[in-house]
Formats: sequence, C-alpha cells, structure tokens
Amino acid sequence: VLLGGLLGLGNMAASNEITAMRAAGVSTMRLTTSAILPILAVSFLTLAMGQWLVPPSEQFAKAYKLEKKKNPDIAAVASGVWEIDGNTVYRFGTLRLDNSLLSIMRFRFNGLQLASVSYAESGTWNSHTHLWHIHNVRSTTFGMNSTAAQTRKTADWNMPFTPKLLSQMILDTDTMSITGLWHQAHYQDAQGISSNASWINFWQKVLQPISSIGLMLVAASFVFGPLRSKNAGARIFTGIVIAVCVKYFQ
Repeated sequence: VLLGGLLGLGNMAASNEITAMRAAGVSTMRLTTSAILPILAVSFLTLAMGQWLVPPSEQFAKAYKLEKKKNPDIAAVASGVWEIDGNTVYRFGTLRLDNSLLSIMRFRFNGLQLASVSYAESGTWNSHTHLWHIHNVRSTTFGMNSTAAQTRKTADWNMPFTPKLLSQMILDTDTMSITGLWHQAHYQDAQGISSNASWINFWQKVLQPISSIGLMLVAASFVFGPLRSKNAGARIFTGIVIAVCVKYFQ
C-alpha cells in the first residue's frame, strides 16, 4: 500500500497531473480520498475472504491431505492440534467439512500419572446428545504394576469441543476467521493457556483497513510534501524504510 501510494501519486506529481487537478479546484483531501477508496474496497474484500472462504478451504485441504497420507496415524500426530480439558489431553488429526473427526488421541492423567491412552480412527458429532460417537477405539489403561488393552468398535466420548470450535482450532492462527480467533482466544483464556498469538492475529485482521488507510495517508503526505519532486528511486527507498519501521512496530 505504501509503495503503491508513493509510486502512483509520485508519478502523478512528477508529471504535473496533481498540479493540474489542484488548479482545476480539486482539493488535496479529495485526491487522497480517491486513492483510499480502492484500498478500502480491497481490504474489506480480503476480510470477507478470510472470514468465509479461507477457513473452510484450509479445513478441506488439511482433511484431504491427511486422508491421502500412506500412514494417516503418523501424519495426524505431525500435523494435528493438541487441546486440554482438565486432566485430559486430546490430539485431533483434522476435521472434515461434514464435521467428522479423523485420528483422535486421548490421554487421561491422574495427577501427574498417566492413567490411560486411547486412539480412535474417526468420530462423528451427535447434535442431539452433544456427544462424539467414536469409531474403532483402541485403549490402554495403566495400573500400578500392569497395563490393560481394550478394543471397541464404537464409543461415546463427552468432549467439550463442538465441531464449530474444532473447525477453528484445527486451523493455523493466520488462516482463522476473525470470529474464530475471537472464540479461540477466549477459550484459551478460560483454560489458562497463552492466547497471545490468537489475540495478535485477531487485532491484525480487525485493524487491517485502518492500517491501510494510515499507510496511504503517509504516502500522500510525503508526495504532497518533501518527495513531490523526487524521482521514483528515492520514493521507493523511502517507502521501504517506512515499511520496515512499521513492520517492526507491529
């Protein structure tokens, strides 16, 4: 945005187009507003895509990639997400668009002692009972001096994670929607988990239009001021320096 504003407005200033428009009665504010409006349109389009298009597309891609792996169990551990609920830790491979889970692991602890480990190939959400119907479950229970293994075709797990919540948790924070980041940040705060990454990404996306407007105003102030008569190279260098400073400030 900054470089585009410096180059676009700068070229107009160098060819005296801005001078001609000013002589015709067009104010500096109107020129700047005309440059800001397309940026706002693109910013809101980007926000809309990040809210409704990118999350389901990323979710579908993750599920498709996991299903095509030669060893989906190992792939799930390498690419899934960890979540905690009290003394129970879960590992979810991915969530399909039909709200079915793939590659689920559950670790139950008794204090600091591992009590049991369970693995399930898949799970489906029952909206009536609000339980996850788990398929092909393999469990191992650890006693004081022994272990016991068990295999079940189906089981019902009471997990506090709805498909809507999991659909956001499975994604990386930079591909989550604004509402997804909001819900995840509050969930992490409630669980005592660091939510810094979620809040940072949330505010970056919310403030993106304002940031774009600010950068264009900076470009306009330079073009109408000290960089009006400078060549394109000087404007590009100035834009890069300012952009680096803004990046580090963020």
